[in-house]
Amino acid sequence: MKFVPDVAFFEPEALDYPRGRKIEKKLTREGGTEIEILPPNTRVTGLPGCTPQVAYRHSKRALVVRVQRTFEYPSCRPSADYQLPLSGSCPGMCQYCYLMTRFGKKPYVRVYVNVSEILDRAEQYAEERLPESTSFEGAAVSDPVPVERYTGALGETVRHIGARPNILFRFATKFTEVEFLQNLPHQGRTTVRFSINTPQIIRQFEYRTPSLDSRLEAARKVREYGYPIGFLIAPIICSGDWMNEYRKLLMQIASIEPPFTLELISHRFTESARKRIIELFPNTSLPLDREARRFKRGKFGLGKYVYPEYKMESIREWFASEVQDLLPGVEILYTV
Repeated sequence: MKFVPDVAFFEPEALDYPRGRKIEKKLTREGGTEIEILPPNTRVTGLPGCTPQVAYRHSKRALVVRVQRTFEYPSCRPSADYQLPLSGSCPGMCQYCYLMTRFGKKPYVRVYVNVSEILDRAEQYAEERLPESTSFEGAAVSDPVPVERYTGALGETVRHIGARPNILFRFATKFTEVEFLQNLPHQGRTTVRFSINTPQIIRQFEYRTPSLDSRLEAARKVREYGYPIGFLIAPIICSGDWMNEYRKLLMQIASIEPPFTLELISHRFTESARKRIIELFPNTSLPLDREARRFKRGKFGLGKYVYPEYKMESIREWFASEVQDLLPGVEILYTV
């Protein structure tokens, strides 16, 4: 399931970098992608779409090649100490995507060409925390795997951090083009996690993404390459016969040889995301009833609707018990 953009927009400054020129040459050589150079200091415009739904689909097929100019990396708890901004957004079209809030009506895929500068800034953060190790999350606002064939950013990051004993790197993905990870000198300092869910939820809500079986097979490959691996079960949606469905999912995960970790993330949404989801998917069956949720103020000041505490406690207790029975020895890093 390779991502081939219909159109690629380049900031003029991006072509001053070898990576930017390499991306342009690859897109030109492969064909099928219209290339536009943006005028200085302008935003991306001109994406077609007579309705919000059509515009959204076209945006998800657009690539914007940029220079990263923001070097203040936000906290990324509980996943890592900091975000590492290698890319933004994702070609997948998951109805529940938490990035609906961040990117709104501009969900096009972004990549950054000044990866060396991004990694240099990460080193500065790490030096400030010595002698402690510092961890960075490469998928906080994106899925970086679909664009790796153009950018090479993940491969460079894995090599870079493999040589630095005070830094750890981790990223998550739904996608399965993981062969680039083979033979990289990662030194066990990069953890690759796969975002998974029940087959029913993948079919119903995760458009343009690989199947569960494909993701599990990709996880086996990454394990064979020698990387630490993990799984994010996200979002956990407590509807219908959810316990039975997630029990089946845990049984499928059991086909992967430990050790690996689990991160459990319950379904939540902001008011702006709710409006955007209903606009884009007017027939959605996502549970978006605000009255059935608890309003919680987020760490960046945004309010979100989460499950009531009694339901969260049920989720924690149920998964802890099932994981102990079906995946003995597997660590749940957190449940939120």
